[in-house]
Amino acid sequence: MDISIVKIDDITGIKVVSVTPFNEEWNLRAKELAGRWNPKLKAWIFDSKEEERVRELARDIFGTDGSPVETVVVDYDLWADYGGGNEIWLFGRKIVWRPRRDDAVKLGEGVILLSGGFPRSGGSR
Repeated sequence: MDISIVKIDDITGIKVVSVTPFNEEWNLRAKELAGRWNPKLKAWIFDSKEEERVRELARDIFGTDGSPVETVVVDYDLWADYGGGNEIWLFGRKIVWRPRRDDAVKLGEGVILLSGGFPRSGGSR
């Protein structure tokens, strides 16, 4: 997911420019921060004093504000804590999910499976 939040200095002063994927909640809340949509840039423009609130909003909605993050390797037995359902979440993010019982398991965004695997289906009824 590409998120970019940068400061620019234009003729009207310093502004915060935010480029994010389309999201209705983001659009509504950006307006609450007095953000203005710029169709030429395909970006939201905010007053510079709102930078931290814009970053907070991006982290809340998209899980990131575009700042670099450290990669973490976790060795974890998912099945040890599996309580049923079709999703497994750890550390505030979706790790794996199976949309339907006989669908293949999908990895969450940014998740890489280094070893092991998953059954082809979720079992019989």
